Amino acid sequence: MSEQHPSPEDSSTDLHGSGGGGALTGGAYKQEEERESTEEAAVETGISESIDHELNHTLGPQEPVSNNPSSIDNKDQPNQACTIEVLFSGPSVQNTQVGPAYTIGFSVKISGLSGDVAVRSTVQDPKPKGWLVEQWVADYNVRNGEVVRQDTAPRMDRLGRARPTREGDNVRWGDSPGTGTAGTQSYHTKRDFFIKAYNGDRYCEIGFHLSFRVFNGQIVSPQWDKGLYK
Repeated sequence: MSEQHPSPEDSSTDLHGSGGGGALTGGAYKQEEERESTEEAAVETGISESIDHELNHTLGPQEPVSNNPSSIDNKDQPNQACTIEVLFSGPSVQNTQVGPAYTIGFSVKISGLSGDVAVRSTVQDPKPKGWLVEQWVADYNVRNGEVVRQDTAPRMDRLGRARPTREGDNVRWGDSPGTGTAGTQSYHTKRDFFIKAYNGDRYCEIGFHLSFRVFNGQIVSPQWDKGLYK
């Protein structure tokens, strides 16, 4: 979901339909008209210092620890008003709406979001009262020997495309970042993800990284874990 279509210029894949930010009420996602923004690569004014500190950088050579856990959560972090759990399904070739794609899949569950909840997909989406949910991403992607994306700042992911669902106080969605198989002779991706829910001064958050390579039509060296590339 980091990008909409797998292509040399847009080297990620989204397994979900289009859609912008919206409210989650009664377990259903209410789609709103998608808002295009020229500010998606910018950090929104007033966003938490943790995002500024942890994501506002070029993905560099320093590698965080990657143990490829089946899941991670934020329970070891202080002052968390809700719980975020990320489950990893690992590398695979998936049939998507835009064709087969090399991916590493993950799913997210945020628990403890009582009251109104809204998902934001662009920095121009409104901020209604209640809980706000965001996913931020920064990519470094090399396809067929050419750098096709190198983010120098985080951008808000279009989370509405993931069709988040609500069950009681829980919000869930899935994502499968990667690139299309067509025309891909070699590929290397390194990505940071930062997920946050906040309601006034209450918040919860988690950051993680993932990477993999494609060689001779196979996904090799898949890695993921908590923490971000520095």
